[in-house]
Amino acid sequence: MKSKHIGIPAGLVLQPGATISVDAEGKWSSTLTYLAKREGLARYIPAIGTPHPDFSFMVLSGVSITVGEGDVAEVVCNFAGTDETNRDKNKGTTVYSLGVATSEEPLLSHNRYQHLPDAEREALRNIGSGKEEDAQGNSYRSLVSSEIGKEILKRFDRGQTSYLAPKITWRQSWVQDTKLDNSDLNDIGNVSTPDGDPPELGQGRNWLCTGITQTQESKKAFRIEIEWMASDRGGWDEKVYSDEVMPPP
Repeated sequence: MKSKHIGIPAGLVLQPGATISVDAEGKWSSTLTYLAKREGLARYIPAIGTPHPDFSFMVLSGVSITVGEGDVAEVVCNFAGTDETNRDKNKGTTVYSLGVATSEEPLLSHNRYQHLPDAEREALRNIGSGKEEDAQGNSYRSLVSSEIGKEILKRFDRGQTSYLAPKITWRQSWVQDTKLDNSDLNDIGNVSTPDGDPPELGQGRNWLCTGITQTQESKKAFRIEIEWMASDRGGWDEKVYSDEVMPPP
């Protein structure tokens, strides 16, 4: 028995209720709904990447199809993209966010113990790793004589070998219509100054670019995220966290 189609011509018939939205990072989204006959439907479904009929910088990113009564299919087309004027990541569509968390760090790395004598630090490092004597049977505890060293030893004896250190991150995100260039990756792992208005750091702290994420949301919409992490007191070592190459001896 052939199916019956009531009032549906061949092809896709656009329905009212189209939606368009723009998010804070500059991504445009639109949803268009069509009706079509189930028979021969595959011939009419647009290909991924097809431009939006009114805003060509948005392209088709996904299609969903629901077949109802009378073999009439509802075709929902989702479009995404970004305006050509959004090529500059420092325009108003860029979003900045601040994160503050904690990470577990060795107790001996705490700023309170930065002036601990080297011999005591080495002895305490061994005690903290579960060693009480050196290869000759000498006690590491006998090398701990300063007040600050004894303070650490008391903490070790009650099981405290680490502390929670604050970690500050600064993130920049936006949407552009092209992929990242290779040159955009050069700052990863290097000391660098974040864009935007990050919090001012004190006591010699600085920022390290820790990563870049690119998420393709359509053929014309790439969400980019760059993250920086603040150092502890004294800053990231710029001799280590840079692209500098030492000349041969």
